[in-house]
Amino acid sequence: MTSRELHGRLQLVGEIETPVVPDSEAIAFPQDGEQVFFEPEPAGSPRPIRVESGHGERLGYLPRSLAKWLGELLRADKVRLSGYRPIGSQPADGKAASRLRVRLSVFLTPAGLAVLRPRRPRNKAEALHEVVLAAYGQVQQYTQAELVLEMAAGLRPLECQALLSETRLLLALLPSIAREIEKVEALQEQIARRDDPGRRSFLRSNLAQVTL
Repeated sequence: MTSRELHGRLQLVGEIETPVVPDSEAIAFPQDGEQVFFEPEPAGSPRPIRVESGHGERLGYLPRSLAKWLGELLRADKVRLSGYRPIGSQPADGKAASRLRVRLSVFLTPAGLAVLRPRRPRNKAEALHEVVLAAYGQVQQYTQAELVLEMAAGLRPLECQALLSETRLLLALLPSIAREIEKVEALQEQIARRDDPGRRSFLRSNLAQVTL
């Protein structure tokens, strides 16, 4: 299943931002906000997930450190992917492939929902998954982005361990939770400024002066 074939009952669990390993043959690059697609390569490929533009042009590949475990989840039909180029990531020259970044939206399939369910661990890898899953569930209740980022930093040393692909997914999703909180904080700040009585009085005073 490729990223062009998203359908069915899927649960969006977050985003992962990553650089793209450039393809030397790439001749065009997506604009900010433009959709990109992720196509799995055959099993055993040194570059497991290919990145393509909306026109089917090859842009490059996901970094192997990410694509190795993400490819395992794709092949097991536990996740589906869509993606886009983040707003504001366009290089000044407009074409620097080495600086191309994308955001992957990660969807869990019905089979993949087990990633979020606690289970009795049978080995060290599964025990580590339960630790990360508990932390992942805890940060869903946080209202401060910096606390989420601190949790992510505290869990980062676990990446050196032999982890399940599902565990690496949860770790990779933590920064997107912080980004969502930051969006909410920014929106709340805008609303507070708009509803501030002092600001409304200032605007009315200025308006009165203009109309005199």
